[in-house]
Amino acid sequence: MCYGQALADGGKPLFSDDTPKAWPFGPVFPRTYKRYEEQQPENLTEEMKQRFAEDADRLRMIAATVSKYSHVSALRLSEWSHTKGSPWWITVFDEERGTGWNREITPEIIKDYFSNPSWQVGI
Repeated sequence: MCYGQALADGGKPLFSDDTPKAWPFGPVFPRTYKRYEEQQPENLTEEMKQRFAEDADRLRMIAATVSKYSHVSALRLSEWSHTKGSPWWITVFDEERGTGWNREITPEIIKDYFSNPSWQVGI
């Protein structure tokens, strides 16, 4: 959600070292998943803190989104991500774009989806 909102708000992704892929239960950032699958997340480094401090608006957006949706279950988030017309759904099922698992969910699809405020409906 934060990644999509960042694209919609300014067109610039939150980070550039990973892109979301369409996995069976929803969108996944594979490098990030792999990094944290085997270990607990590390505390924020000073470099990470500095990057966030340089963009207070983005940090507020992240904090607000986490606060608003952190209580939503993984099952409900998976159901929401699978809604017809979502970036995940388009990547997996829209035959005009080419479909399938483990395909990149493109920034354009994500930006278009999160640019419409109706993405929040039903969560």
